Amino acid sequence: MNLALEEVKSFNEREHLFKLTITSYDEFNSIIKEFKPYNMLWSLASDFDMEKHSIMNGPFTKLSINYI
Repeated sequence: MNLALEEVKSFNEREHLFKLTITSYDEFNSIIKEFKPYNMLWSLASDFDMEKHSIMNGPFTKLSINYI
């Protein structure tokens, strides 16, 4: 999503540079807003999966606040 957002900004900058009508990407912005909770969930699940061994077997005091 972040890469796509950067592309949108790049398109708009080029449109401005060539004095073209700036394209509105309102639907894209609403998709990003609707997708945000799912993206956060997937990121948290991915982080947990990568760290599950240390989370499950490491000392409690070493746990990150994100997993408590």
